[in-house]
Amino acid sequence: MLYLITATKRGGAFFSDMLKSLKASAPNVRYTHVIVAQGDIQIPRDDAICNFITLRDSGAGLYPALNRALDYISGRPNCSCFSYINDDDGILPGFWKNVAKHEATESDVTYGDVLYTNVKSESCGYASICKNPRWLLALFQSGIPGITQQGTIFSARIVRNGWRFNEQLRLAADSLFIVDLLISDASFNYAKNPVAFYRKRPGQLSDDHRGMIAEAFLVTDRAKSVEISSFRRNLVKGGFRLASAGKIITRWRSSGFGSTRAFFDKK
Repeated sequence: MLYLITATKRGGAFFSDMLKSLKASAPNVRYTHVIVAQGDIQIPRDDAICNFITLRDSGAGLYPALNRALDYISGRPNCSCFSYINDDDGILPGFWKNVAKHEATESDVTYGDVLYTNVKSESCGYASICKNPRWLLALFQSGIPGITQQGTIFSARIVRNGWRFNEQLRLAADSLFIVDLLISDASFNYAKNPVAFYRKRPGQLSDDHRGMIAEAFLVTDRAKSVEISSFRRNLVKGGFRLASAGKIITRWRSSGFGSTRAFFDKK
């Protein structure tokens, strides 16, 4: 069974939208939703399909809260895989197709395509996701994340083997987690399905540009602990940019021509 994790303070402005996305995308799928919250929150109790578990958050930050949930699910024998979704993002129907594929292939990690939306839930185009898992580490060495946490599914054996998010990081521990899995030769599988949406909104942690850049350098340095030739890095980077050209143009049409930072700054 999938265990889905959400860390939240007290629900947040888009928390109910996130729950609605789950119910709309998976009306007949059984899973457990583990919600780590700092305070009391309103969650539906009339859903016979989804089992809600609420854990108390210490308030130490996002990644300690997620680790609190990972500690919990590591001891659940019926947990076959897990994922986590932010309280302002959402799940798309393709996510559940990827859950089925993940359990059928027994990969360590399964990921798919991610849609960007604005604060009004309007589409802003798709993220540039790398369809070739063998390119991911080379992309991280170039400072390019070819995979995001939204809708990414991890096997439960990962947490049972002691894997946790690095709590010394505040913004990019999910990327570091993925890089460490890549370095450990964990198996990654891309499945072509829109799995989740990422909502651009004011006040996000990612708005801390200086902090994001500092932690991104740490992720890049970790990725470079594996030797990959500059020739291969440049070849992979060029191939990925070419493959992503259509998505980049679509994002420009939605939010205007500009840099990646300008795209995310436009909510």
